[in-house]
Amino acid sequence: MEGQVWEVLVSIEPKDGIRDPEGESIARYLFHASGRGHVRRVRVGKLLRVEVVARSREEAVEVVRRACDELRLYNPAAHTCRIWSEVRA
Repeated sequence: MEGQVWEVLVSIEPKDGIRDPEGESIARYLFHASGRGHVRRVRVGKLLRVEVVARSREEAVEVVRRACDELRLYNPAAHTCRIWSEVRA
């Protein structure tokens, strides 16, 4: 396929209101237990970096968006999914 190489980033995080046990543990045991009580909350998510060859940034994002939806890489009821791209040098 012809085109430019785009780095598409996918951020998957728990929705507000959804409990995040991993984030709670990090806040409790790493921050609060070490005297860093000013940290209010920690949320843990995933960041995927996907290299895509596409004719445009919009096409690259759409390819990854479709893959995320079709392959169920996240649960829309429990997670937010943000997708954006940058030009790969």
